[in-house]
Formats: sequence, C-alpha cells, structure tokens
Amino acid sequence: MIAFIRVNFPANPGADVWSDALVARWMDPAVQFSLAHFWKATTFQQVDMSYHSFAPVVLADPRHHPPTHEDRNVFVQAVLAEVDRVTEPKPDWKLFSATIIYCPPMHDLFGGGAFKTPDGNYIPAAVFDELAQFDEVCQEVGHALGLNHEVVYTNGAEQEYGCPYSVMSAKADFAFDRGLIPDLPGTVPPQQHPQRVVGPYVPAAHLFVNTQRPVDPNGIFNQPGSVVQVPATYTTKPHHFTLVARDVAAAAWPLRRPALGVISDGLTWYFLELRRRGGGYDAEIPHAVVTVLSAQFSGGAWGRLRFLGQLDLQAGAGDLDYHSFKSHFVVRVLDSAPDFSEVAVSVAGGDGWKNFAVEFADPNVHRPAVTVSPWQTAVTTPCPAFAKKEYSYRTHTYTTFQVWQAQSYGYESPSYRWYLGNLWLDPALPGHRDVEVACRSLDGFGFSAPKLRIIGVRVAVNGSRLELAVDEPYADIDIPIRVEVNESSPEVMRNLYPERSATISTSIDNIEIEWDAVYLQAFTQCWKKYLTDKQKVTIPIEHVAPRRDRRPQYREVAPERLVRDLLDRDPRAAVEVAAQIAKVANLSVKTVLADAFEA
Repeated sequence: MIAFIRVNFPANPGADVWSDALVARWMDPAVQFSLAHFWKATTFQQVDMSYHSFAPVVLADPRHHPPTHEDRNVFVQAVLAEVDRVTEPKPDWKLFSATIIYCPPMHDLFGGGAFKTPDGNYIPAAVFDELAQFDEVCQEVGHALGLNHEVVYTNGAEQEYGCPYSVMSAKADFAFDRGLIPDLPGTVPPQQHPQRVVGPYVPAAHLFVNTQRPVDPNGIFNQPGSVVQVPATYTTKPHHFTLVARDVAAAAWPLRRPALGVISDGLTWYFLELRRRGGGYDAEIPHAVVTVLSAQFSGGAWGRLRFLGQLDLQAGAGDLDYHSFKSHFVVRVLDSAPDFSEVAVSVAGGDGWKNFAVEFADPNVHRPAVTVSPWQTAVTTPCPAFAKKEYSYRTHTYTTFQVWQAQSYGYESPSYRWYLGNLWLDPALPGHRDVEVACRSLDGFGFSAPKLRIIGVRVAVNGSRLELAVDEPYADIDIPIRVEVNESSPEVMRNLYPERSATISTSIDNIEIEWDAVYLQAFTQCWKKYLTDKQKVTIPIEHVAPRRDRRPQYREVAPERLVRDLLDRDPRAAVEVAAQIAKVANLSVKTVLADAFEA
C-alpha cells in the first residue's frame, strides 16, 4: 500500500493543496491518465496501487539556507514526523511499501530515495510539486517501486535516461499533452500544464528483470504466453516467433499475448519488444519499431537495462535486423501486420547474419484530384456486339504522390542509392527531374498506345526513403525504380557485406475517363448477353518465398482480375490485354472477357 501525503508551507495558499476528491481520481486505476491507471496498465495490472491518503499537513520550511544536498532528506523526514505527530491513531509505517509526497510550492526537492520513518524503518518516497510533469512523477514513483533509468552507451560512456520508449527515461521520452480531462490535475492555467504531459509505457523488460519486486510481485507476467524465451538451439537453427505491440498486449490482459522476446547467451540477456504509435500511453511514439535492450545479472550492473537501439518498421534507417557481434546472433524482422499490431521475427546464430537483401515496403500513395472536364459526347459502342451510338463522357486529372521505403537485412549501417531508370537521384539535389518513361495520352475518348515521353518528376531522397510526385496528365505512366544498398560503417570489414539491389516498376494514372450511366448499363448488358463461355485462364508466375511476400500465397494468378479492372475504366485497353491472353492460352477473346466479367 502507498502512503499519499499532502504538505504545504505556511506562506503558501491552502487552496493549492489537492482536494481529497482530486487525490481519489489521481489514484483511481479506472481513470485513464491517472497515476494508478498508468502503473496498473504498464505492469499488466501487477503492481499494488492501493493507498491511504493522510490529511494535509502544514510544515515550516525545513530546508537549509543556503540549500544543501541534504535538503530532500531533511524535508521528507520532517514531513513523515509531522504526519506521525498529528495522525490518530499513529500510522503503522510497516504497512506501506512506498510514499508519495505532494508539496504545491515550486521547490527544488523533486526526486526520490529511501528515507527513515518515525518508527525506525525505511520507506522509498517520491516527492513532487504542482509544476512537475506527469511523466517525471511516474518516473519517480517507478524509482519508489524499485526501477532504474535505462542507460545508453554514447561517446564511450554510459548515459542516464537512455531509452525514449520508456517513462523511466522521462527527461528524454516520447511524451505528449493528453489534453484537458475534468477532475484530473491540469484543468487550470498554464495552458500546457505539466500534469498533462504523459510519457510512454515502461518496457516489459523491467518486469522480467524485476520479477518478485513491486512491479511484478508474484512473477505473474513472466510466464509463457507473455514472454517468448528463445531456446539455446537458435545458435544452430533459426527460431521464429511473433510479438504483439506493447499497447495491444496491455489492452488484452488478462488474456496473454506475446509481448516480450528474450535471448540469452548465458551472460547477457537481450529483450525485444514491439512499440508503435498506438492509443493510450504510446500515442507519441513516432513510428513502429522493435526495441532492443539488454541486462546482465552479475557484478555491479545487476539487472540494469541498457538501450541498444531499435529496428525501424516504418521509417528511419530502413535496417530490418540487429546484429550482436558480442553474443553472435542476429534478430531479423520477417513480416508485420499492416497496422503494426504484431511482427514476425527470427533469431539466428552462427552465420545467420550473412543473409543480405534489400526490398521495398508497400508505398504510401496520395492522389488528389486536379481537374474535371465538362461532359462531352462521343459516338462509340461499349463492345463489338452493339451498334455505335452517342454516349457522354468526361475526364478527370490527378497529381500522384508516392513514398517508397527500402528495407534491408544483414548490414550494420546500410547506405542507400536511389535511381529512376538509370538516373541516379542525388540526395543533396531534391527537386525536378526529367525522366523518359512509357505512358499513354488521351486520344479523343480513349487512350493512345504506350509511347516513350519525357515527363517531369519531383523527387526527394532521405536515406532509405524516396518521395516522388508526378503532375503530368498521362495514363499508365510506367516509372522503373531501383535502390542499391551497401555497408557504410567504418567499424566493419566492408568486403564481408556485399552490395544488393532491388527494382520495381510503379504505374501512375493521372488521367481517367468517366462514362455516363447509359454507357455503363449498355456495357453490362452486352457482355452478359453475348459472352457465356466460362473457361478460366491462369498464368503461372515465378515462385517467391513467403518470407515477406505481400501477395496472396498461391502460385497462379488469374489475369481476369486485371482485365476486369481495365473493363471498368478503359474497355479498349481491356480488349487489347484479353487478346494477348487469348493468344497465349489458345482461347477466344470472348472466353477471356466473359471470365473477366465474372471475376
């Protein structure tokens, strides 16, 4: 149980002291963004957040003048003594596992530690004032529960506050303003009230490291279903498993979901966790990552978590593996859910890190409309079976924006070079490029045959990320994209890291033809009436390993799907494609079109 104490100085207005009702809300685990809710959610409901709130006490400022490093100890002991003096019956301090002390006046006593109680025992305390940020208060309460800051190795030394994905590194975490919530602190000015600044979940690795302590007093979290223990056989045979995002696992509890992957070489323990921009406390994480932390349980570093880095799933370096030279293993991302709610990973030892590759993630595409032409008339027919007559049509033009992300495996510090066709895109020179591509132009109420043209493309390159924009009003703009990756780290032998490349072609339609309802109705009637052959046509494609193949997992693709899409927007092109399929498959064009219509 926690002792919650409010203290004030005589010169400070009593109205600044939190009311009993406000304390009750702040310590209610059912109220989102309350202190109790944060700690219950971040520990999978394991920590005990029951509390007793003592009546506020008024205390003469006990600090030294000038201040000394003993001031917090003097202050806390004076507060505990005053509470002990005025409370009847006297508190049994042995009932409390920690104390939280709130003192409204802005002071220099923020922090924590272990302090002597009036009965001669010691109790951990977290001290904060009205201008302390909520994430920093959570951090101090974390210290009272036995947790440390994470560290990071930088510039040859370990630095505190090393993990931005943890409230235990609150000076450097991904914090955000939760907004105004009635009956919680932060409803009065200033507008950016510090009690509204919320930090991310504590890494689940803290529960693993501190099992049997207040954050997981009975070791409930450290069970199969929540923790994936990678077997020692990973040194000879890769081990594959799935992790769910931290926020998903927390929301699902008490249903267990795999939230933490654990690897050990016998001396060092490594921890893998999927973090994403989700609801609740991870709302400010910029993009989905698999974090990598480590800990040792020997010497003076007992259980201290070190942040080693992250595997970026959406942006950043584009590197989808983590290679530990020290422990001789590699962690590799195999696949992820579209919303990054889960990720498939592999852990391999030996020479598993030597599998080098680069590939493209699915692009982000934005296609805003630019113009719509007036309706026009054309004498034509939806298909050869009908006589020509007059129909109405209009054209739509668009600008297309695409963002491509390259993702690589095997490299320690991958470096990328991007090309459009054979044109290298210098990252230092963003802007317009002239590129020769095949595309179709508007030809009356249809489209011309593909033709090579010089079009303008706006580009920007940032490491593994390529942004391009095309304004010109052509259809079926075929732009070949190539990315090359090689090793750039000066700390490794680069000849052991061969260059790899990947090529893809992106098709852009910046102009479309829209036909009137009469045309579309005639088109439907025509094919239904005259095309009845239902023989299916399939074309085999090269087998692709399912590791990150985002296509349906079968080896035959029915081209009637392609023809069906073309029938909706460009019947002339659909007939041309159907004719080519019919020729290869030794079928009639009508057979292919009939099958496409039913697709």
